[in-house]
Amino acid sequence: MAACTLLGVSSLSAQPPAYLDDSLPLETRVQDALSRMTTAEKIAIIHAQSKFSSPGVQRLGIPGIWCTDGPHGIRPDVLWDEWEQAGATNDSCVAFPALTCLAATWNPEMSALYGKSIGEEARYRNKNVLLGPV
Repeated sequence: MAACTLLGVSSLSAQPPAYLDDSLPLETRVQDALSRMTTAEKIAIIHAQSKFSSPGVQRLGIPGIWCTDGPHGIRPDVLWDEWEQAGATNDSCVAFPALTCLAATWNPEMSALYGKSIGEEARYRNKNVLLGPV
């Protein structure tokens, strides 16, 4: 009987933590992840480690965060500690029109297409957060 009980407990503990369970609501996952993080980890994840990046929480399998800004689209990658472009030969970006021009159209469909397009480019370039543009 004790062996069955132990087996039952060990099989329950084999379930992934809530923050890794895609089937759970986002709020539940976030709260679970936050409850597992130390204060130092919470501060680190919102504090830059370089231009446009913050560390993740390796202990919990939370990846680092890569940000980008514009001013009118996704910025070409820059060097870790300088503003010079990184010079990647496979790096290019779309120069979108200024958002004041988009706003002046009063066109919701065009605005939605702009958002979708800039989001696709950010995702293609492995960016998690868009700080702008502008």
